[in-house]
Amino acid sequence: MEPEDKGPRSSWLVCAACAYPLVRVDELIEEKFECRKDVTWVYELDVLELSTWCYSATNAHDHRFDVVRVLPTGLNRSLAVEGKPTAEFSWFPGFAWAMAHCCHCNRHLGWAFYPEASEEHSGPERSEQPAEPAPPSDLAFFGLVLTKMRESRLHDSEVDEIFTRARSTQQSPNRQEVSSMLRSLRQALRQVPADALLFSYFLSQRREDTSSRESMQSTETTLEDRDRRDPEAQPEQADAEA
Repeated sequence: MEPEDKGPRSSWLVCAACAYPLVRVDELIEEKFECRKDVTWVYELDVLELSTWCYSATNAHDHRFDVVRVLPTGLNRSLAVEGKPTAEFSWFPGFAWAMAHCCHCNRHLGWAFYPEASEEHSGPERSEQPAEPAPPSDLAFFGLVLTKMRESRLHDSEVDEIFTRARSTQQSPNRQEVSSMLRSLRQALRQVPADALLFSYFLSQRREDTSSRESMQSTETTLEDRDRRDPEAQPEQADAEA
């Protein structure tokens, strides 16, 4: 029996965690782009059999990521953006960034880049005040981490079915509520210093230890009170067992 013909296939980058389609081959940005040379190394790589400029970039915490630029067409279809864009330590001069996640599993995949509001972001006439990030509608491109994706050949009909099913799921109030809660939690955790989180953890552990000791002491006191009230209870129990 011949396999069912599902129609033409396309090359995709899919989420390495959940295999959700993220970037179609024609959404890759092949051209070389201006970047911060002190923290970014640019190189060519075959991505989906297409020679593409990639960026090995180091962030402010000394973590290195290999990033490929893609068109913003995947916004809300494959990728969700979280938080207000910031230009702090941006790898691409004149562009502010915000976190980008997989629409399906919510895994962090890279960053969304927006042009800063000021068009003159270089030169002697530049203002001393930092430019304000552009509104989310002005998304210029995504920078996605290559190691968080893998290549796949998918039938076009299969991809359409996946996106249709995802849209119906994302419209569910429960799904929207959970996603909103997760985003709020991540934002709150990023604003809490690491030492404060450690202190909170050790404090909770100490409370658990104290509660456990108090429970044991309470149990011992109860047994002692019972023995004092009924001194023959324990010998009788021993005789019964014998």
